[in-house]
Amino acid sequence: MTLLRKKASRPYRVYRLSWFFRGLLFVGGLVIILLFLLYTQSLLGKLRENATSVSNAYAKLLAVATYPTTAGPELNVIFEEVIRKTDFPIILTDTDGVPRVWKQVPVPWDDNSPQAVARLLKLVRRMDQINDPIPLQAETDGEVIGHLHYGESPLVKRLSWLPYVGVAVVICFVLIGVYGFQNIKKSEQRYIWVGMAKETAHQFGTPLSSLMGWLELMKDQIDRNRPQLGDEDAEKFDSMVVEMNSEVDRLSTIASRFGQIGSVPELRKTDILPVLSESVSYLRRRLPQVSREIRIEEFYRPLPPVAVNTDLLAWVVENLVKNALDAMAGSQGVIDIQAEVDRSGKCVNIAIKDEGRGISPNEQRKIFLPGYTTKKRGWGLGLTLAKRIIEEYHQGRLYLAESKPKKGSTFVISLPVA
Repeated sequence: MTLLRKKASRPYRVYRLSWFFRGLLFVGGLVIILLFLLYTQSLLGKLRENATSVSNAYAKLLAVATYPTTAGPELNVIFEEVIRKTDFPIILTDTDGVPRVWKQVPVPWDDNSPQAVARLLKLVRRMDQINDPIPLQAETDGEVIGHLHYGESPLVKRLSWLPYVGVAVVICFVLIGVYGFQNIKKSEQRYIWVGMAKETAHQFGTPLSSLMGWLELMKDQIDRNRPQLGDEDAEKFDSMVVEMNSEVDRLSTIASRFGQIGSVPELRKTDILPVLSESVSYLRRRLPQVSREIRIEEFYRPLPPVAVNTDLLAWVVENLVKNALDAMAGSQGVIDIQAEVDRSGKCVNIAIKDEGRGISPNEQRKIFLPGYTTKKRGWGLGLTLAKRIIEEYHQGRLYLAESKPKKGSTFVISLPVA
């Protein structure tokens, strides 16, 4: 691996390092949640024990007050201070298990219908799973004359939800923190990309102006010396000037593309077929410089208008085709470009398929990450910027549809129909 490649892959290693710290943050959050859960469960256990002991004491007092043998001031105190202030559910049943008296349960006190009795019996079974029923005995002979069934107080039920509420609050804070961290990271990346793009466009400006001036001077010199040059030489110089003008215009277009990064691009309803054809034609004319064994074939169906920025869309298409050319460098084959409307009729899909070296499953998860590249040159921002242009500016999708090692890859641009 060359030194240049090591430098190019450094942003991806930094990105992986940030994921490592993010993982540590996530694990730390889980540990804090677990400790909080254990601590609240411990406190809850003690509170439930206290609440249960109070409920047991109240239930025993109720058992005494329900079938008294003598009347007196103690009974009045029990009735006024205990029975009337009971806030937990109670059901008194006779020796046959038939409910006779109930309180703090979702059944009216005077409802003796079969449906109400069945519901009360269901509540009795549920209460007995929580607390053992208290037998009611006559003092004369100790005979059991009924049972008092009671459940948990509302306080205990509310306490049982406390750990889950606490965990939910902690999870919400963690999610908000992670979401905020991701937004901050994305904002930083945007500022870096925008600053780099704006500076690149600015740096293009001075040499472009100079080139335009030199071209005008060259044209003037050719026109002045045309009689001495002869028709054949003059024609050659004219064709050279035309090509140079074309390249200068191309550089101006590239500078304009960089200048639009970071600002909201203007989208217009456009027939994108000419945009695709022009971009492909420009690259096809330069194929002999890459390989004479590679062909670019196009197949376009009639397409409805799409709201796009033509400069930025052409940039994305050229970027994907150049990647396909790089993937097929040193070999032969076909780069197939197709455009058609999907089955729903709501999107236009542009598929760019090559027969290159393909992308391994491990690399497929990383190709759109900023800074990741398998090339010896570049910073790995081409696909990242292309994805941002399609998905954030055009509300579409850019994704890898298929890729197999040594068999090629297919990228798809999906744009909503205007």
